[in-house]
Amino acid sequence: MNISKKLSLLHFVSLFAFTAVTTVRAVCPVIRPVLEGNYIPVNPQQGENLWQMTDRIGSSLDTVGPMIAQSASELNDLAYTSSLCCPCLCFITQADVPNYIITEPGVYCVAEPITLGNAMGSYVIDVQADNVVIDFRGNKISVSNSAAIVHIGDGHRGVVIKNAFIDVAAVTGFLIEGSAYDIVIENCHIRNTSGIGLSSSFSRNILIENCVAYDCFSYGFNVQNAAREVTFRNCRTSNNGQGGFNPAFRVNNECTNVTFDSCYSYDNNGDGFLADLTSSAIVYLNCQANINFGSGFVIDSNDTRIQNCVSFFNSTHGFSINPSAFATSYIEVVGSVAYRNAAIGIRNGLLARSFVFNCVAAGNTTSDYLNVTAATLIAPASVTTATGYWSNIDG
Repeated sequence: MNISKKLSLLHFVSLFAFTAVTTVRAVCPVIRPVLEGNYIPVNPQQGENLWQMTDRIGSSLDTVGPMIAQSASELNDLAYTSSLCCPCLCFITQADVPNYIITEPGVYCVAEPITLGNAMGSYVIDVQADNVVIDFRGNKISVSNSAAIVHIGDGHRGVVIKNAFIDVAAVTGFLIEGSAYDIVIENCHIRNTSGIGLSSSFSRNILIENCVAYDCFSYGFNVQNAAREVTFRNCRTSNNGQGGFNPAFRVNNECTNVTFDSCYSYDNNGDGFLADLTSSAIVYLNCQANINFGSGFVIDSNDTRIQNCVSFFNSTHGFSINPSAFATSYIEVVGSVAYRNAAIGIRNGLLARSFVFNCVAAGNTTSDYLNVTAATLIAPASVTTATGYWSNIDG
């Protein structure tokens, strides 16, 4: 068989093999092989099978098998090369939502801004698989009457959500629940939810990084129901809690090992940061709470450390710490500043189980300290007198 006929047959078989083995959704990119050469058209006839076609063009089935194998190899190479410049497995468009259910691992990209007048109470995107990346690519999502923009549940793991701009009237922006674990949410803006910006419940090993929640009706970020190993890093909240006196960053109901690193809460209609008395092992590091309608920090959790944090111009206290009476529980406030809050700068609710050192409180309206005495302080090793203890507080 001459070379032009071989190339023509290879072209036909390549397209036939690719179509036969690849499931292509309407919204997914289709990789089509482009083979070099001059082709004699195969022109398959109606009702003609592969054997009849090869006989008509002067070929034989003995040559078809190796050509299919070669074509499959070339297709694999082409798919790999394409994945380097376009990592998306599927593109999600306006026509695919709501209730877009992901059941296979891979990278999913939002291809365009999405606006839905009524999502009928469903999830816009529902993750029901492990090892999934959803890249919103900065596209704005505006949805009304949705349970959540993205839902992750049922014990799924290895999910990454990034680069989202959520402007919705959904109940929740991102909902992580059902024992989901190993989850990353990064570089996302969430605003105007009718409930919570982001909520993590019964989940573990969660990282929320470089995210903002603002103008939400309830909490900005909510960790609850025995969630554990949750880290917020470089996250911000503002103007949340419009539906009532709701904290911006909330930890509630038996959560453990929750860390807030370099987070900022300002101008919310409630407390800036709150952790309830059933939760434990909470860390606040380099955080700020400013101009909130409640207190900057309301910390009732056990085994909690507040370090290098700032709280000023809040409508109630700067730091209100109230550890439980359990013999093993404690709260530490270290190297932090409370300035010009409308009530008390550092309010200590339980002397025996809370410790304050190297802090400064000044200009607070009611008083700078409540129940902060020498007996409650842990001083640096070089300080040995009661007078010296106070030097840690007043600078």
